[in-house]
Amino acid sequence: MNINSILIKKAIKSDCVYKVACLCFNNKGDLLGTSVNKHGGYGKGLSIHAEIEAIRKYGKGISSIVLCRTNKQGKLLPIHPCSTCMKLLNKYNIKVYNINKRRLNGR
Repeated sequence: MNINSILIKKAIKSDCVYKVACLCFNNKGDLLGTSVNKHGGYGKGLSIHAEIEAIRKYGKGISSIVLCRTNKQGKLLPIHPCSTCMKLLNKYNIKVYNINKRRLNGR
């Protein structure tokens, strides 16, 4: 199974309207694991972003992530981390790519 298939299958499983998944890799290129966005917080419409969940699960061992966003049918949609996630990813020097292997941050 290739990376794109894994990401799309993970994203579809998200219970949020915007279905986002990410794969996390260490500096050797080994897959650490996956995360998806999920409902959370204390209000309607609040969610825990996949990027934040990844950092909580895998910590500073993450060197890069690949993001994917789909609709509920699995069709790919544009993706870019929000400003809060991007600040945190940059703080930890995590390279961010989308499913099309396009770099989304300059680090």
